[in-house]
Amino acid sequence: MGKRGDMPVHLARECPCITVSCPNDNCGAEMLRRDLWQHLEICTAGMLVECPWGCGQRLDSESMEAHKSECLMEPEKLLAAIQRLRQENERLTARNRQLKREQPQPTASPQLKALKGAQHPDGQTEVE
Repeated sequence: MGKRGDMPVHLARECPCITVSCPNDNCGAEMLRRDLWQHLEICTAGMLVECPWGCGQRLDSESMEAHKSECLMEPEKLLAAIQRLRQENERLTARNRQLKREQPQPTASPQLKALKGAQHPDGQTEVE
């Protein structure tokens, strides 16, 4: 122990026999300072848990419940998003086919037509 005048400092910061509260939000448990470390090992109020939907978010238990209802990786939301994307892909594929059918076919230039009938120097008869 320090000097005689250090009693307030000792009580506020060091004394193992003084009652302290758990520092974790939403806990409120009280115990002797010497028992705090044991409490913190089992206190779930300050523990972070990972989102069960796999988005990587880590929150305390209470916040996680709210997050789970909003998480975009939640299976039902994810399946709905996949279905919307599948429908959009089908729509775009159909539109792409339509545009290809409507596109005028290119005609060969007169130079290309002339080359098609010409004989190649190495004996080939047609250029493709």
